Formats: sequence, C-alpha cells, structure tokens
Amino acid sequence: MNESVAIKRVRKPRKAILQIGLLFMVVFIIVLCLFAIIVALGSIKLYLSGKNDRIEQDLKKMGEVMSDDYIPHLSWALDYWRNNPDAIRSERLDYKYFTYGEDETELCEEAQYPFEYTTEEIMALPEEKQLEVACVIFNSLANSLSFFNYAFDFSDAYIIDLTEENWGFIYYDSKMYIEDPEGLGLGVVWEYNPETHFAAQQYKTSGETDISYDIVTDPTANTNEYIGYLPVYIDGEFKCAVCISYDWTPYAQEVTKGLKSMMLGGLVVGIIAAVLLMLIIFKVVIRPLSIVTKSVEKYTENKDSAEVIKKMSKVRSKNEVGVLVKDFALLANEMDHYAEEVSTLASEKERVKAELEMGAKIQMSMLPSDYPESDAFELYASMDPAKEVGGDFYDFFMIDDNHLGLVIADVSGKGVPAAMFMAMSKMYIRTFASSCKSPAEALIKANKAIDANNENQMFVTVWLGIVDLNTGHVVAANAGHEYPVIRKNEGQFEVLKDKHSLMLGAFPNIKSIDYEFDLGKGDTLFVYTDGAPEANDKENNMFGMDRLVESLNKEPDDEPVDLIKAMKQSISEFVGDADQFDDLTMLCFKYKGRDSSEA
Repeated sequence: MNESVAIKRVRKPRKAILQIGLLFMVVFIIVLCLFAIIVALGSIKLYLSGKNDRIEQDLKKMGEVMSDDYIPHLSWALDYWRNNPDAIRSERLDYKYFTYGEDETELCEEAQYPFEYTTEEIMALPEEKQLEVACVIFNSLANSLSFFNYAFDFSDAYIIDLTEENWGFIYYDSKMYIEDPEGLGLGVVWEYNPETHFAAQQYKTSGETDISYDIVTDPTANTNEYIGYLPVYIDGEFKCAVCISYDWTPYAQEVTKGLKSMMLGGLVVGIIAAVLLMLIIFKVVIRPLSIVTKSVEKYTENKDSAEVIKKMSKVRSKNEVGVLVKDFALLANEMDHYAEEVSTLASEKERVKAELEMGAKIQMSMLPSDYPESDAFELYASMDPAKEVGGDFYDFFMIDDNHLGLVIADVSGKGVPAAMFMAMSKMYIRTFASSCKSPAEALIKANKAIDANNENQMFVTVWLGIVDLNTGHVVAANAGHEYPVIRKNEGQFEVLKDKHSLMLGAFPNIKSIDYEFDLGKGDTLFVYTDGAPEANDKENNMFGMDRLVESLNKEPDDEPVDLIKAMKQSISEFVGDADQFDDLTMLCFKYKGRDSSEA
C-alpha cells in the first residue's frame, strides 16, 4: 500500500465510554426482562398448582351431587330442563316447589316423594305432574350447589351442556340463582368461542373424563376467570359439565404490580452498575489511552520527549495499556536522541536516510521475535521493508492456553507516521483480540478506537485469525486484506477467497464478518501483504498470485521457516535488479495437532 485515503469527517466520533455504557444497559435490560418473565411464569405456575388442587377437590364434591343416587331422576330431569326451560322458570318460583316430602305442600305425591318412583313411571305421568317433579329436582340441585358456592367461596359455579348438539346451554348458574332468582340461568346459551375456551372443546364429544382448566375473559364484567371443568356421566352417557370459576383479575394485577416494581428496581440497579462500569473502564482503559494519544500528538508538534514522559508518568495501569505507555515513553525518548543525531548530519539526504533507518528500526522493534515453543504448531514470520519505512506488520500471541492469535496487516503510507500508526493499530488489535468473543468483533472495536484517533486519515488492512490449538479450528475475519493461502490434507496450497470487510480507520463504522475453517495435522496456513504478489520486475510485470501459489507448492511439506525463505528467493529471482516496490511481509503457520493429554 502506498497511498493514504482522506475521509472527510461529517461528525465527531462517538465516545467509547458511552458506547460501552449503552451496550451494558441494553444487555442488562434484556436480561432483566427475561428474568421478570421467568419469575412471572413461575409465580403463575405455583399459583395455578395450588388453585388446581383446591378446584379438583371442590369439583369432585360437587360432582357427587350430579348422580341419580343423590338426586333421583337427575338424568331425566336434565333432558326435561333443556327442553322446557321457560316452564321451569315460570313454575318453580312458587314456594311449594322449594321442598319435597312435606304433606302440607300442594305438590303431587310423585313430586313429594320422587325417589319412590322409577324414571319410567315419572315419564308416564301427565305433563303437569312431570313439570312439578322437574321443578322439585331443579330446586334440590340448585340448593345443594348454592350451598357449595357459599361454603367454598367461588366466583361462580354452574352446570353447562358441552355436547355438540347443545353447546353452551346453561342448566344452573350460582350468580343468577342467588342474585336474580327470576333469571335462574336456566335456558341461557353462552357463546363459547373455540378460540378462547380451549379446555371446553374436548367435551364436544363423549369419552373425556379428566378435569381440565382454562383462563378466559368475561367481556361483560371485563375480568379474567380461571375455570375448572368436571365432566358428568350418567349411565355412561355424557350429560354436562360442572364448572367452578375464580376471579383471576386480582392476582394478575398483583403479578403485574410486582413485575413493575422488579423492573423499576432492576433498572435503577442497572443504571448504577453501568455508571460504575463506565467509571472503571474510563480509569483503567480510556483515560490512559487518551493520555497516550494526546502525548503522541503533542510530541509530533514539539518533539519534546520530557513533556511526553511527564504526561505518561501519570498512568498507573498495570495491564497492556500500561505497557504501551511505557513503550511510547521509551519511543519518544529514542526519537529525541534520533533527532539530535540527525541534526548533526552534513546534508539533507543523510538526514532523510537516517530518519528512514530509525523508522525501520522502530518498526522492526515492535514486531514479535520470540516464537512460542509448542508441539502443537510451527510458526515463522518475516518483514522486509522497502527503501522507505512502511507500515506492514505481523503479530502472534497466546490468548489463553488453548488459543493462538495470528495477525498480518498493511498500513497506508510510509515513513515514521506509518510506523507510529502501525504501533497504535497493533496495540488496539491485540488488545481487542484478547478480550472480544470473535475476530470480527475485535476488528469492529479496533476500527472505532483507530478512527477516534486518526487525524492523518490513514487506514490499515488486517487479516486476524484465532486458532484453537486443541482442534485446529480457525475463526478469522478479513478487513480488506489479501486472501490467505491454505494447504490441507497433504494436498496443494490453494487460495481461500474469504469474505472481506472495509479496512480499519477509513470509516467510523464498519461491519466485519467471521468465517471459519479447520486445519488438520500437517496443514499449513500462509498469509502475506500485497508486497508479495505485486512485486515488479524491470518490465513492470507483477509476480502475481499464480507464481506465489506455484512457489509454495514446490516443497509443500517444508516447515514454515523454509517456506518463507523459498518464497523470498522466488520473488528475488523474479524481481532481479528492480528496486523493491513495497514492504514484503509474510507469516506461515503449520498445525501439528495436540495430544489429548496436552489439551
């Protein structure tokens, strides 16, 4: 890369501390909402579990009444009531129908003592006597169920026909019986909507014997009711269902109130935690990095290393930021010494030459030279600068005991500014690669940090990969860099055309995408900067990707150090006497696998 890209800023970059605080708040609110939902569901489940036990006991007690043994001729009476609701409502209001077995009443003998007659005998009676018997049986059942309703404190208890042909017919409703004796509820047909009364649907056909439960909305009272259904069978035939309902609305209101209190309290705690987190991050990371950035800017203005060292001495961080501060302080001091040496040179040409040599020295000093010793892999890298100081760099570092980070990058421009920009970019990429969940996330955060301190409008292309040394699995992201070359399964080296995002530093916000591949034992990964394929001979012919892959495949089984040496030799033979056009940087990684005992 030779040219820098000038990007016009249309707005100030966002502060990292605010972004981190906002991210924390969003995550916290999501977790809080999920927790509230879990608590609400658990509370409702616990409430319904206790309520179901009580409803089941009460329904079974009420269900004992719904038999011919308890109330004579009940099966016949249910059919009679359904067919003659108006007659029952008009006749049964007379006091004579409220009891039976008393001689002073005006009832016929069959109505006073219905248990002494068979159902066939009752059905053979004249219509007016059948009506008397049906009214007496209705009163007997209504009085029994009203007693249960009073004793157990339901919101409502009723008997409803849920067969297909008589869907929604009400035989008895405690609310109507108690509050409006003239209405009684007999003969009312409720519209049981299939979309809101799921539990009732199963009783349209006979055969279901289990108690079921449902939460439904009463549109007339604007309340939610929790209903238990008990199917009633007489002589094996499904007749109706006994139902008990409780007002669900007060409990729902209590749950909602509790959730609101929980959310409000959690939000207050989240805000306090976010503020504390931002203060800690500001003190540990943001403030030291700001001091570094301002010190570098100040140094570029007046070249006063004493002032830079004084400012950086205020940083007390013992993490990577603290190491960076010390490195910059030493660098500033070395740059001052370098400036003094340059001033003694006899000519501008010698001064420029010394500057470039110093920049190259600084650049090379920032590249890792100690290679990790491991039976799981072999690693080698090299960087050969062009005549002018450039910004190519490579990096490798252990993220933890099982993961190795690999980086190769190319900074725009040349000279000391490129070397300084390289140092800053290298620090950000390593820091975020060690702390983020993925290479793509690391590149996105590194871009924000670089863009916030990029007054010279420079940019850098980056390939970042993280290798799992236990499995050989690689997760990588590519920010505008060259395609990697991979040799797998003892085959030939091939170009992997991965997905690219924009380079870092060119725009405030970029999107980066992770991609993955696996390395088996003996597989090799080769990454490089554009100085390799774009190397020119005297006729301006480029070395190109075909020659690059061909050179690697001459001895594909070689170790990384030999592969890189062979690649340098091939490029040198191709270029001949032509001047080196660009920095030549290469990194080669060979995965050897790790035994299970090592993992």
